[in-house]
Amino acid sequence: MAKFSSIIQGPRVRKPIDLPLPGATVDRDTGAWVGPTIKLDVRALRGDEHDTVLSESRKYAISKGLSDPKEGDDLFERGRIIHTLLLACVDTDSPVNEPAPFFASANEILAAEVPQAEIVAVPAHRRGPVHTLALGRDAIHPDDSVALAMC
Repeated sequence: MAKFSSIIQGPRVRKPIDLPLPGATVDRDTGAWVGPTIKLDVRALRGDEHDTVLSESRKYAISKGLSDPKEGDDLFERGRIIHTLLLACVDTDSPVNEPAPFFASANEILAAEVPQAEIVAVPAHRRGPVHTLALGRDAIHPDDSVALAMC
């Protein structure tokens, strides 16, 4: 009989995606990006990484002047997006067993010149491997614990 520890060992599933750059649009027929994009991999977060995202989201909101940030507050949610991106996005060319971060820092994400309305959402890691990508702001549900966005 397999033990849980043997199941979770090894590299996490990575899903390659195209991140839209300024000038990219969505083909309404296929849902694919048309125009300038860059490749990256996304992966579901582990529980400890999700805890880090929540902690860093709170710190971010406090640094922006919110005295007691909670889930649902705009600044808290923005921090959640930024820190989820930081942990969930990995360099496509990095080795499977040694994934390298795609973004160097939260400040790099904040300074990015990407279209504000473009969103890439990844289902919550509690629902299993990264298996679906959805486009559009409506794709992010508040209960999803892994949501990637460029805002």
